[in-house]
Amino acid sequence: MFLLAMPSLEISFRGATYPEVYSGLTEKGTLFCYNMIDSTIVIRFLENLVVLGLPGEIFRVGRVENFLFLHTKDSQLYKVTFDDYTKFVGIMFMRNIAQNEYYDVEGLLGTTIGKKKYLYRLSETPENDAIHVDAADEELTDANPAGVHRGKLIYCKKTDCYPPKAKRVGSNVVIVEHHKYLANARSAGGRKTAFFSDDSLPYILLLTLEGKLLAVDMDTLEVTVVELKIKKESDETFKERFSDIVGIYNGLLSVEVQMEFEGNDIQYFILTAQLPANFPNVDVPCTCPSNPMKFIPFVAQSEGKTVVIKGNAIVPARKDGSNEHIVITKEDEKVEKVVDVEDAEERIRSIDEANVKEERRIRELAEENEKLKEKLKEMEERMKSL
Repeated sequence: MFLLAMPSLEISFRGATYPEVYSGLTEKGTLFCYNMIDSTIVIRFLENLVVLGLPGEIFRVGRVENFLFLHTKDSQLYKVTFDDYTKFVGIMFMRNIAQNEYYDVEGLLGTTIGKKKYLYRLSETPENDAIHVDAADEELTDANPAGVHRGKLIYCKKTDCYPPKAKRVGSNVVIVEHHKYLANARSAGGRKTAFFSDDSLPYILLLTLEGKLLAVDMDTLEVTVVELKIKKESDETFKERFSDIVGIYNGLLSVEVQMEFEGNDIQYFILTAQLPANFPNVDVPCTCPSNPMKFIPFVAQSEGKTVVIKGNAIVPARKDGSNEHIVITKEDEKVEKVVDVEDAEERIRSIDEANVKEERRIRELAEENEKLKEKLKEMEERMKSL
């Protein structure tokens, strides 16, 4: 029921970013970075830095395809769009979230009608797009929803299964079983899995912490495993920990990676790999030519750059007094908050130090857990032999 291969793709540097900064791709493949600071969303897109405030307090940010969705504490949903030609970042009010809707994981909402559970993307509505979770409860034990592909719900489940396999457990549900820890995006309060789905493609992607790419053909449920290998551009040694799939554009895969250099120096990078034309039916290694390292500034570095209110949106002010484009569609509501970008940058850096320690501890606990499992297996074998 599955096909296992272990080819490798060589990945090269696209750029650097900060911890606790998330990334995505626009429809044209342009990289954008974002983060939430004190219920304000900060976005770096091309050469523009945009700081958004909403009438309601933002407390969750989800990325679906090429867009961001902002969920406020007063149950309102906003959509952030990116225009590669005008370099314009726009935001529009989508809808009010009903009382019987709940936030499941990043990118997914859920609702229960009677005894039936439904899930759907943040970009969708329960009236038109809800997918019935029609699998038995025992099938979904220890399984977590990762995303949606062509109207099917994808769940992930860590087991002793090797090689990985995919199986249908309902007309609307597919479970991918794997024996390695999947990479998790650095999103607070969620268990968002490093998952990629595009309805124009016949496969979905999952990514493990150690850089194994699981490609699942959703027609045949065949699973192909591809190893991502970082192309070194110097003699520096490092340990890598993959954290998320940013996206695919024109066959170029972008992923987020945490790299720990000597002296516990932890940095985050966006790396890319060119997928073969016949992917995921890969049978030969494929390399990507090296790209020059380019630092992607997330928070403005120039002195004295502050954020001011323009109309009903928060936008950064340039030194020449002009403002970057932003629009909000609810004209009757105003934002009464000013954010200093330099203060925001300092806040990010202070948070980073704590997060670096937490990331390291999580990795240590994962390693300890694997060792304990091995010891448990040894004890079980001894008991059987007695």
